Amino acid sequence: MLQPLTKNSSYPKKLRIRKRKEFLFVQKGTSFFHNAMVLITASNLESFPKFGVVVSKKIGNAVTRNYYKRVFRTLFRTNYSLFSEGRSYVFSARRDILNHTFQEIEEIFYSLIIKSND
Repeated sequence: MLQPLTKNSSYPKKLRIRKRKEFLFVQKGTSFFHNAMVLITASNLESFPKFGVVVSKKIGNAVTRNYYKRVFRTLFRTNYSLFSEGRSYVFSARRDILNHTFQEIEEIFYSLIIKSND
């Protein structure tokens, strides 16, 4: 289901949103909603897009949360060209994500990215 990590599709640390301060900054940006996930985007001072994932304990146990984090990271890596340079993106999973297959999550992911780029 998940694609293997290759040299061409890596997820280096410079592309990640890792600090609480960065998440809080992006939180002030524009939000795009779906019943399964939320995309929050804001501009950053970098020349490349940055990406972060939030999966609450309401989603499930650690195994379930980590699975959805891996799904989001894979979608980011494989669709890197869809993201605008100089923007930060944070995806937050909602409880309804449990009712969707990987293909449905992928379609929702694409639709939110397209909405944010308009």
